[in-house]
Amino acid sequence: MGIYTGVGQAVQPISSVNYGAGKKDVCRRVFRLGLICAVGFGLLFMGMCELLPMQVTGVFMKMTADVKQVAGSIVRIYSLCFLPLAVSIYISLYWQSVGEEIAAFIISLLRGLVLNSILLVLLPFVLGANGIWWAVTAAEYAVAMIAIGRYVLEKDQTDNIRFGEDL
Repeated sequence: MGIYTGVGQAVQPISSVNYGAGKKDVCRRVFRLGLICAVGFGLLFMGMCELLPMQVTGVFMKMTADVKQVAGSIVRIYSLCFLPLAVSIYISLYWQSVGEEIAAFIISLLRGLVLNSILLVLLPFVLGANGIWWAVTAAEYAVAMIAIGRYVLEKDQTDNIRFGEDL
């Protein structure tokens, strides 16, 4: 998660300055570049965990017999959230830099509390014990889709608006 935050924080001053200067085209290029970087890291980390779940687990904890029995499936399920996690964290940080703090706050609240809490309660009833691990992944995908949807809608609505005018 820290690497995704780092990508977003690296983009913030660039997008903020260019947004303030009314350079919408630069903001879009910076957004795309940062998103590509965040998605790349998300895919890299997800791939590592999918291919080497036991080795990744071994970095963080002692590999007892009990851990070995469950780690592979848990890490593989949980790692599926790394891609949407990268997207939602990056978009949220980008929005903070261009004055969309309410949208950024909503995304953070949805992924950090609301959807995770709801799905952590509901999915174990449907999927059993693995529902706990799927809850985080499902919440991250839902939040990423909401963030992408809002970004696309907002982009379409502001294409013909000049910066500096009231939105």
